[in-house]
Order: sequence, then structure tokens, then C-alpha cells
Amino acid sequence: MADPIIKFKRSAVAGKKPTIEQLPLGELAINTYDGKLFLRQDTGGVGIATRVVEIGTGTTAGKTFFVTSNGSDSNTGLSVGESFGSIKAAAAAAVEKDTIKVLPGTYVENNPIYLPKNVGVEGAELRNCLVSAQNPGSDLFYVGQGNHITDLSFIGQPATGGAAVIAYTPLVGVSTSIYFDAANLIRQNAQYIAHEAVGYVTSTDYKYTSHTITNADYSPVTGILTATVANHGFNTGDVVQFEHESIRFSCTYGSGGEESYPRPTDYAMSRDLPITKKDANTFEVNILETAPSTDTSPHTFVSATTNGLKRATFNLGVSSVTNCVEDVASILNAVTHDITRGGNSKSVGAGLSYYDGTSLQHIVGVASETIDVFYRSANISRSIINNATWGSTASGISSAVTGATYDRTTGVMTVTAPVHGLIRDDAVKISGIGFTCEYSGTPTGNAQTLTINVSNSGASHYVLSGTDRSVTHSSANDPTVTMVAGDTINFVVNASGHPFFIKTAASTGTGDQVSNPVATNNGTQSGTVSWTPTTAGTYYYICQYHGAMLGTITVNPVVSATEYPDGSFGYTFPVKRVVNDNSFEVVVGVSTVDHYYYSGSSGTVLKQRNYYDNKFTQVRDRGIQPSGAFNDAVNGCATAVSAIFTCVGIVTSIVENGSSAFAGGSGITTQFPGNNGIVNSGILTATLSPSQGTGPITKGPYIRNCTNFIANSIGAKIDGFNADVGDLGDTVGVQGSFNVDSYTQYNQGGIGVSVTNGAYAQLVSIFTICNDRAIYSGGGGQLDLTNSNSSFGREGLVSEGTGDNDSKCLDRYSATVGTTTNTSVNYSRGNNVVTVQGVGTFRPYRGQSIFFNEKYFAVQGVTLTNVGSGYSTAPAVSVTAATGPGNAITAQLTSNINAQGEVTGVNIITTGFQYTSDTPPVVTFAAPVGGGVTATCTTDIAPILYTVDEATLPSNGISTVTLVQNLNNDVGFGSTAYFSRQSLQIASSHSFEYVGAGNAIETARPSKGGVTVTDNEVIKIDGGECIYTSTDQDGNFRIGDGVVIDQTTGTISGSIYVKSLFSQVTPFILALGGD
Repeated sequence: MADPIIKFKRSAVAGKKPTIEQLPLGELAINTYDGKLFLRQDTGGVGIATRVVEIGTGTTAGKTFFVTSNGSDSNTGLSVGESFGSIKAAAAAAVEKDTIKVLPGTYVENNPIYLPKNVGVEGAELRNCLVSAQNPGSDLFYVGQGNHITDLSFIGQPATGGAAVIAYTPLVGVSTSIYFDAANLIRQNAQYIAHEAVGYVTSTDYKYTSHTITNADYSPVTGILTATVANHGFNTGDVVQFEHESIRFSCTYGSGGEESYPRPTDYAMSRDLPITKKDANTFEVNILETAPSTDTSPHTFVSATTNGLKRATFNLGVSSVTNCVEDVASILNAVTHDITRGGNSKSVGAGLSYYDGTSLQHIVGVASETIDVFYRSANISRSIINNATWGSTASGISSAVTGATYDRTTGVMTVTAPVHGLIRDDAVKISGIGFTCEYSGTPTGNAQTLTINVSNSGASHYVLSGTDRSVTHSSANDPTVTMVAGDTINFVVNASGHPFFIKTAASTGTGDQVSNPVATNNGTQSGTVSWTPTTAGTYYYICQYHGAMLGTITVNPVVSATEYPDGSFGYTFPVKRVVNDNSFEVVVGVSTVDHYYYSGSSGTVLKQRNYYDNKFTQVRDRGIQPSGAFNDAVNGCATAVSAIFTCVGIVTSIVENGSSAFAGGSGITTQFPGNNGIVNSGILTATLSPSQGTGPITKGPYIRNCTNFIANSIGAKIDGFNADVGDLGDTVGVQGSFNVDSYTQYNQGGIGVSVTNGAYAQLVSIFTICNDRAIYSGGGGQLDLTNSNSSFGREGLVSEGTGDNDSKCLDRYSATVGTTTNTSVNYSRGNNVVTVQGVGTFRPYRGQSIFFNEKYFAVQGVTLTNVGSGYSTAPAVSVTAATGPGNAITAQLTSNINAQGEVTGVNIITTGFQYTSDTPPVVTFAAPVGGGVTATCTTDIAPILYTVDEATLPSNGISTVTLVQNLNNDVGFGSTAYFSRQSLQIASSHSFEYVGAGNAIETARPSKGGVTVTDNEVIKIDGGECIYTSTDQDGNFRIGDGVVIDQTTGTISGSIYVKSLFSQVTPFILALGGD
């Protein structure tokens, strides 16, 4: 009979669902955080076969709540007769999949209104369901996952402070941007961190046993080495590592002879290699990266070093490694949530997930190794968030340090290690470099006792014999005696009639004697004067009566040598700069004291690599750092680092101590105070959940058939920051998606739709009237705009900037030009293909923005500040020269004047290239001939950003990128490539009517004096892009900025058209023999 007992497993981690491996058939799993129950379904191979299912997900759709103008918020809302009187009350009662039906009427809402996910609000009739905001400085509706709003009109008093009608549920009460930058880097590197942390505890760097090979057979054709180790106890899948030159073979290659392996350049050097067990005494291991070897001659075993083979003793096996990596990634997700939101709720939940009630589960017997993995991941994260190269294990052999200098103001240490073999960004482990602090010189070591015999040569000299700290004196006349503070010196005096004093000044008599401490028996003629100085300085010995009998006592400070690094920030640092083949620079942090290299030390440097260097690589975001795009502080982001270690410490404390880790034990509390006091008692309650944003969006809100009449408001504010993923870093979705169909914006002075910080929106039939800005994208926000219109208002389509470090967009990272196997690469001006390394698994995508090292600029526009007077002809316009590298071209401009002799505008003939932020273009006008006022202006510049056309799938973090544009200047190895998401609008069939005429309909209409400003129809700022086709009020058709068809004249103009025409007509003219 089957066992009637049902077993339960439990997790308190939000969103955690058991895997098939974790949930045997017949057991149940409860997620106490989500309130969900899971079981394993097995159909015996029929249909869906085996899977984990959530119990209760097959229920039908939710309830319908009704809202009427004569309803009451004390009703149930479940019928028209029991209707609510406000939408807010209905939203408070609704849960996922419920619908709110709004009947005709006017509703003044105590906004904001939070809509639970997958809840819809449906008006009965667009023009008769009127909603207004009671609080004009707050957004009206907060939406998120799966919400739907339709057939409502928004009316009422003008909005203030940028309030929106519809916006994402805000993410408030959160930490400052430094924590979000740190969290983003951890998420981008989560798999890298997890694999390297697990790789450490399963390597020979962690725990190992040593063994001696007694025989070996090697096939250079296959790369397989079969080794004999008596009673080795190894298993297939174990990893071993050969010590440097620990096994010796003879061969007939070349002149023959014997050779010890592995050599520094061999693949097997410093590398853990998996083995296959043959029997109790032999195993096989592949020691080649690629087979066959360059030397395929027979190899005969000669000897092996005693204990020259290491075998890692902690072997998890493939499936357990996978599970452990997933655990680390989950912990990292919890950490990124807590450091950005404040509190420790997710970290506590992550720790509790290892317990079934009071019993440890999943990691029984390996708890200590699990703790070590988690702390290793925290240490790796320290490097990750500082953009400092992490190195896990040795690569090759160490090089001896022969010298080092340290600049305490910059924190840069220059290390001399002949033939170090390093390149920029390499991780290098530094060990045992000796430095003395404050004073240069040989370390003084412990205090010594010095003895000097003293006699005299008449009344002319004291005669000294004995050894001090520097030299041995042999009957020397009045020599300088050298000692160190803390030493004891004994002057044994035999100089009758010449009292021997130690003084602070070269004076006869009995004054100026040393004090604090005093010299014992000072002034004796026959006896011992003993003194132990504690303060460095210059002192004197002198006869009481004869000033000629005078010598100096030099007391040097204590010079101590310390080994660097001391481990405070680890032992591995990224190479900042390679000076030459023998020297390189690393940043070790600033200091208030000087440090001097001690030549007697035995320091070494050793290049580091990753355990999974052919699969996972580190991703950086150097855009968040100033100072030449390099990590200039070992302990940069100190507050974020501290928060990471605190959160990881909570997890490990719970794993180690169980329930005793909480209040009453080591003191962890299950109360989770949030940042800035916004979340003051936890983030798990319904009343606090709105403050946590939308989370990742997989089903965007849908706004349909609505009209906005609220002046100065934003019709839809789509801020991707509010869709930050929190601890759901592996959830599929974008940084905020949004869908709109038929949403009219007659919100005078406001913004129709704003899409920012990496969000994405699909907009159809958006009609804006008298908007200050019709459609705005910024900070990497992107949108598609179809069959829409912008009428009147100040500006039409405005796209600004990219999702760089000034934004809150997550889609950004940096890479390094070139590869470690090609350090001499240089991509010349005019090229459009560049290879970069350090992108991890992120494949650069079409349309992504990129620039190299620093931004260069072109002229984007000119604003007249004084139109001048007295011009009879259009004045010449001069522009200062571009000073950047490569294809630096000076902008060319012309001007226009009116009948009054005033400058009315400036035409950009050539935008120029390679202006720098330090030397921007300066535009000046020629003075009017015959007198008058010279016109003046300011110049607007835009960064020159390259655009990715295509890129290869990354391999080992390396991708070859093809650019749309050609390079304007040479880009060499080691240059930094900055990738970001471009702010972008793709608008098709858009119509503009009287854009620029103003925000008030009373004065914007042509019949009331409104004047169209064509340049305001499409505005691109700081690299933002707008790709569009449009028609204006005169029927003129545009294909972007480059082709304009004038409806009235039938002429075609535009920069792209002119270039195309020129390229076609010129060959024809040349063929006819034209000039």
C-alpha cells in the first residue's frame, strides 16, 4: 500500500517556483510569500508529459465592479444597484482580472488611483464618462502589468508639477542612483558572478589534495595523457591541476632531449582539467586546447615532481553545479532588490528558502561551502560594481617585482616586473611588495642595544670605538653616531677630566641635557652613559669644558616594512596602463603618507583569468565613472559595497544559524524598513506595494479611445525607471512597454505622450492639439507612432539624448576595442567595422548608439541673440575650426536678412565634425558695411554618435560590430566603446498642422495671428533620433530631414536628395566633358 503521508516543501522567496528536480512526484511545494501551491504532474509520457503546475490557476476570469455618479463607496460595487461612487473605491476593491465598469457621469477622484495588475477600467461612453483629478499636482491613474483603460474623457483644473493623466505605478522610497548603477551591473553580470563563485569552490584553489604521478603515457595526436597514481581515489568529473614543470618527458622532436611540462605558455598551465577514471590507479586527462599538438613525435615519461599534481576535493557534479549557480543568481537578485529599495526583506526570504521549518534543506552537508560561495560572490560583486577587472585564478607563472613607486595623491602604483606580459585591463594578482612608510631606507627591524667605547685625545677629540646602526668606528675622532629611535646606546667613558654629556645643543657647560627621557649618568668622566631616545632628530655629545670635543648623534625614525597588498581590498587589481614590457600601473588607492619601495622584499605579480573564460565574461559600464573611464578607487562605491556585504551576510547568517539568526539570536529582524522612511514596516503589505513600481512589464498597459482635456498635463507618462526589475532580474520583458490607440490630447500647454528611461510604446492615432510638446522620447525611450497628428502647440516630435549614465535606462554598457590576441589593432578613419571585447553575452543590436573614448560634436542649430541692423546684404558667417582628431571639418553657415537689414536666420551648409566640449564652435557675423549693429548668436551642438548596423554573436565576450557610418578618426586597441539605447521615434504618416503657432488655441490659429515654425515640427537633441514621414498643413511631404517635396511648386529639396542628385549627375557631366 502506498505511503499516505503527503510531504510539503516551502520557500519564502517571491516568485520562486520549484523545478521538476526539486519536487518529487506526490509531494507539494508552498510559496509562503506568494501564497501559491505547486505539484508535479506526470502523464506517463502522454501529451504534456512531466511538468510543475500551480494549483488553482484554472479559475475563471474575475468580477465586475460598477461605478455610477449616484453610487456609494460603502457599497459592494458588484451590481449597478450596489455601485461604487468613485473609480478609486472600485480599484481598491479589485484584484487581478477584475473589471471596473464606469457608467456616464462626472467623477472627481481623490487621485492618484492605483490599478492592480490585469484590471481594466471601461467607460460606457467616451464623451459622457468624465473623470477629473481632485489633486492637480498628482498623477490621476497609476497603471502597470496588463491594465486596460478605455472610453473615458479627462477634464478639470490644470495640472501642476508635470502631473500625468496616466502613468506607471511609481517606484518611490528608493535609494540613490549609485545603488541602481550597482544593481544593474550585478544583474548584467549575474551569470558571470555565479559561475566564477561556484567555479572557485569546485577548483584546486579552494580545497585540494596532492599526489605524485609514477608513470604517464601521452598522445600528442589526441592530447590525452594517461597518468598513474597509486590508489588515487579519483572519480570521473574530478578536476586536477599540474604544477609548473612537474612532469618530464623525452621526445625526438627537433634535436630531441627532455622537457618538463606544463610550461608557462602551455594550455594546461595553472588550469584545472577534468579527468576520466580508468581504474583504481590510472586516469585520463586532455591537456591540449586543440589537438593535435605541434609536436606529434613520441613522448616518453621520464619523471614527475613529488606531489606535483593537485586534485580538487569539493566536486558538486554537473547538475549540482547548475543548481548552485541558480541559487547564487537568486541571491544576487535579492541583493539588488534590497540595496535599491532599502530594507532586507528579499535577503531574509532568500536565506529562509534553505529551511523547511527549522530544518536545513537543499544544502545539507555543504552549508559551509555554500556560505563560502556566497561570500565569494560578494567579493566578485565588489569588483563588478567598480568596473574593476576580476580575476579568479592564475594564468601562467608569476614574475618577480624588482621595483615599485607609489603616488599617494593619485593612488597609482607603478610596478616594475621584467617581461610581465600584461596588457591594459588585465587582472593581476600582486603579492609581497615591501614598502616603508614616511621615510625611505632599509627597515630598521627591532630595537637594538649599541655599545660605544669613549676615550680622549687630549682636549681636542673624543675617540670612539664600536658599532652603531651604520658603521663600525675604530678609534675615530668625534665621529657621527647613528641609531634609531627606541635603540639603547651605552657610551662606556674613560676620559678623565672631560665630562661626557649628551645634549640637544652643541654647548659646553651642564645645560641643554637631553630629557624625556634623560640620559643615565650623563656627564660622567669614567663610567657608562646610557640613553634610549624615543624621538628622531639630531643630538650631540660634548665635553663640559672643551667645545672642540664635539660629535653628532643622529637618531633616525623607526622604518618599518609592510607587505602590500594587505588583503583589505583583495589581492587582484586591474592594469590601468602598460608603461612598457617591464612596467605597468595599477590603482591601489590614495594615502596621506608617502611609501617607499623596499628592495629587500620578494614581491611577485601574476596574471589572473576566469574559470569560465570561454563562456562567461565580465561586462562593464564605464559611463558611470569619471576620471578617464577607469576605476580610480579600489574601494569605490563604498556604500554600495557595504550594502551588498550586509545583504549577503544576512543570507549566510540564516544559512549558518537558522532561527537563532533572528532577533533574540544574532539580531536579524523580519521588519524591513525601507529607504527614506517611505516604506516603514515592510514591503509585503498591499498598502505598501504601490510604492514598488510596476516591476518588469510582459503585458503592457493598453489605453484606448480616450480624450484628455486637462491643461498642462501629460497625457501618458511612460517612465521606464518605474519598471525596474527588482529581484526579478531573469523575468522576460522590456523596461516598460505601453500601448495606446486613439488617445486625443487637447491638453493645452502639456505633453501628449512622454516615453523615457528605456521604456517602449506603440502609439496609434494620437492627436495632439496645442501641446507644448506633442510626443517626447528621452533617456533611451523609444516609440512607434502611426497615423497620428500634431496640431498647433510649440513643438511636435522631440527626441532627446540616449540611455546613457545621465538617464535611468538599464540598456547600456561599455566594451574595449580589440582583443587580447590582437593588441596592435588600429581601426583607421573611414572604416566601419570594429571588433570589441567585454560585451559578455550582449549582442550589439541594430540601431544601438555607440561612441569611442569621448564624444565629439557637430553644429545642430544656431539661435540669434541679436538680429543686428544695417545690413544691405546677408553677412558672411565665420565658424571656428574643429579641433578633434581625424576627420575634423569646420562647419559652414550662411545667413538671411530681411528688408529692414536684420538677420532673420542661419542656414547650415555643413554641420562640421569633431568639435570637442572644450573647444565648441563659435559663430560670428561680419559687421554691416557702412555702420550698424553686428548680429550675434549662440550655437547648439549635438554629439556625433555612431549607429550599429549589425554585429556578430558574442564569443568569449567578443563581437565584431558593423557601423552605419564610417569612423571620423582612428580608433585603436584599448579604446573604450560606450553602448547605449538611442532615444528614438519612428513616425509614419504623421501630419503636422501649424506646429510652433503656440499653446493657446485662441491665438494659435492662423486667423488669429498664429505663425507656423517648421523647424519645430521635428526636434532632435543630444543624439536623439526621429525617423519619419510627414505631411504639413500645406501638403508638403517629408521623408525625414533629407527629402522634402513642395506641394505647391513640385520641387524636391533636402540634403539627401541633393547628395543623391550630385552623385548621379556628376558622372554624366564628366562624360560630356563638362568642368
